[in-house]
Amino acid sequence: MRRGKPKRGGNKGNKGTTKIYFLIFAAGFVAVTFFLIGGILKSCTNDVKGIDLKRTLNAVGVKNLKDVGRTYQDLEAKYEASLQTIQSLQLKMERTKRNIPIGSVNNDAIPGIKPLQVGQKYADQDGEAAAAIEKHDEKSSNQLMPPPGEANRLPIQKAAIVGSDVAAIKKNNLRRDSKSTRNLHANNNDHNNNNNKQILGKTALVVICFNRPKYLRKTLDKIFEYYHNENDVTIFLSQDGRVSSVESVIDNFIAKFKMKFPDSPVPIHLFHTQSIGNGYMKLAQHFKYALNEIFVTRGHARTIIVEDDLEIAPDFFDYFNAMAPILDNDDTVMAISAWNDNGFQQFTTDATKVVRSDFFPGLGWMLNKRMWDEWGPKWPKGYWDDWLREPPQRKNRVTIRPEISRTFTFGKKGVSHAQFFERYLGKVVLNKEHINWKNLDFSYLNKESYDKELHDAVDKATATDVSTVKNIAYGHDNTLDHDVKIFYKSLDKGPQPSFHMLANQLGIMGDSKARVPRTGYLGIVSLRAGNGNNKRIFLVPAVDVKLK
Repeated sequence: MRRGKPKRGGNKGNKGTTKIYFLIFAAGFVAVTFFLIGGILKSCTNDVKGIDLKRTLNAVGVKNLKDVGRTYQDLEAKYEASLQTIQSLQLKMERTKRNIPIGSVNNDAIPGIKPLQVGQKYADQDGEAAAAIEKHDEKSSNQLMPPPGEANRLPIQKAAIVGSDVAAIKKNNLRRDSKSTRNLHANNNDHNNNNNKQILGKTALVVICFNRPKYLRKTLDKIFEYYHNENDVTIFLSQDGRVSSVESVIDNFIAKFKMKFPDSPVPIHLFHTQSIGNGYMKLAQHFKYALNEIFVTRGHARTIIVEDDLEIAPDFFDYFNAMAPILDNDDTVMAISAWNDNGFQQFTTDATKVVRSDFFPGLGWMLNKRMWDEWGPKWPKGYWDDWLREPPQRKNRVTIRPEISRTFTFGKKGVSHAQFFERYLGKVVLNKEHINWKNLDFSYLNKESYDKELHDAVDKATATDVSTVKNIAYGHDNTLDHDVKIFYKSLDKGPQPSFHMLANQLGIMGDSKARVPRTGYLGIVSLRAGNGNNKRIFLVPAVDVKLK
């Protein structure tokens, strides 16, 4: 191999390579150094922030992760309350303009133009629209508060949604204004009673469910059987948590419903993330979520609430449809219920009779947006039904309920652990007749007329003792031809006979809430002689009984 003379500059390439390696090494060393210094500084900063965070949490009484969750829930509740307070003030301003006195029956409460309903377009949509809002349905009222910037933008976004619909809604309503007003005056001239009032807005039915698929299927089967298009009710199925067997029952119901009622609004499946606390607390927060969805997000005028252990009567929807104008136009009424706590066969007769009650019974009931605007911002963390019975919520208003129940509870398994079921709830009679509620006159439910008739009847009733009433009620003596009354001297503990003692002897529910005897009105508990006898039995407070 021939070796020639080396070329000039032959080592220059090696020197260049070495220089490059040196630069790479130097750059890497500098980067690592800065990384380490940055990490140290960041660690120090985090330590300081951690100390500040601990101090802040300790200052507000937060000691663990559950406390953090509760704090976020409280902040969220305050945020929701602020929004609903604004809505409540707007409602009061509107009522002031319409000159509606609180605590009176207003016979001119229906304007010719329907009020703007936030999110009404959602209530009128199905199919693709329902799918478009499915993501929103999966959100829960228990999610964390949005960042401050987002929170400030939320009302603006809602206002934008409303603003985009104002023109169309006003145009449609103005077109109907003249005709609606003429029809309203015609109705008022023909019959001066509440059942001839027009129904404002749309009604929703929400089924509250959690982890009882068999119960839920039984409830939905009856809803499916008795639902009809004429009532124009949108069905919501609000599920607490994500129990797969419950989801399957709901999916099957929606599929069947769409086939049978293609022209009706498609039922909407809502998901709520379960809250912290016992069963009563979880249920209360689920109620709040569902009612906010229906009234605030989707703009319904009223909703019927059914839990997943109720069977409904054949005329369930017609009954609530007939009662809706009374709820909307009588400010002495806070709710409509389908349930009579003492609706046993031996104490009920008239399937068409509806009464006023100071005791809120629940178990299939309806409220409207007027009441949710009032109750929603202060909705309790738990035990919502007893909360509604307290004076600050009830405010001497009543619940309208039927003499014979339009719901029946079969729920031995549940939050209340079958309390009173065997002795009372399971024996309540469910109406089986289909009453034509459209043809009935409910003017007797006007407070002034109702109170006068009740007091007159009690005054004329013959005083008797509990043994005589037992003979009448349980079929030993069915010849009663006049009303009778028994006086009680206290609700429970105190002078005897007490209401509790008399109720136990008669086999009716004898408890009281907020010093209101169950099913009572003005302290008077009214029963029928039963077994086909239309005469009444009154349990009446003696003069010196303190019910306030």
